[in-house]
Formats: sequence, structure tokens, C-alpha cells
Amino acid sequence: VAAAAARASVPVELHVASTLPDLRGDRMLLREALLNLVQNAADAADKTQGKVTVTARQLSTPAAPAVEVVVADTGPGIPRGELGRIFVPGYTTKETGSGVGLTIAERVIAAHHGRILVDSEEGRGTVMTVVLPTDLGGFASLGALAPMRDPGGL
Repeated sequence: VAAAAARASVPVELHVASTLPDLRGDRMLLREALLNLVQNAADAADKTQGKVTVTARQLSTPAAPAVEVVVADTGPGIPRGELGRIFVPGYTTKETGSGVGLTIAERVIAAHHGRILVDSEEGRGTVMTVVLPTDLGGFASLGALAPMRDPGGL
């Protein structure tokens, strides 16, 4: 994510907790999913000369410990009528977009037993919140994967 922030055309602030638990999963897929969220946020913020803020922290949820990654932009926001379509394959508002980035991101996160929540307000921006469980012991399909730790941060 730090690399995407360096390439962005708008300011990107990173706020990463000093200690985050290891995640288990496919490092490349999760990285691409998060990069897509940051790039989309940067593209949106660029329309309003806004900024992007990425925050990562540990959560203690009733279900299981988790990591929360929040990608917030101060772009134009997503119209309420469009919110239900943003994860639909082929949906895009970009002239050069393919409409698969958010679809893939959502599916990757779901495959890791996580979830993505979207809050957006026109004229104020969008917040995408990703919650990924750190304990996959109950999920046989991912429990055997190696711990995921990115030496470069998020």
C-alpha cells in the first residue's frame, strides 16, 4: 500500500498501528485487493484535489480477533443510487475502467472470510472498511496457509 501511496497523484496519509497481528492468507491477492481500494480512492480524490487516508489497526470483535483497514477519500462520493452497484462486475464510472477491480477486491476479501463495508456521501467522499479475521483456525480452507507479514508495512 505504501508503494501505491507513493505513486498517487494526491496526498495519501498512512496510519498503521505499531503492532498488528499476522494475517493468514494469500499475500498477493490481499495486496492487490487493498491496492485497488487505495488506487480507486486516489482517483476519486484527484477529482476534487482531495486526499486519501489509510488506517490499519487491530480489532477485538465478538466473533474473532481481526485487522481493520480503512481507506477514506475526500473525493466527490458515490451517489446513493449507485452504491448497490459498485461491486457488480463490469460496473465503472471511469472512462478507462474495466469494472472488475472492486468486484475482485470484494471476492478476495470474502475468500479470506473478511468483509468490506462502504460508506459514502456525495460531496464529502467515501470510506471503505475492510475487516479480516486473524484467527482462521475454524476455516480449514485457509487455516494452513503461512502467516502473512509484509516487511514493507501494509
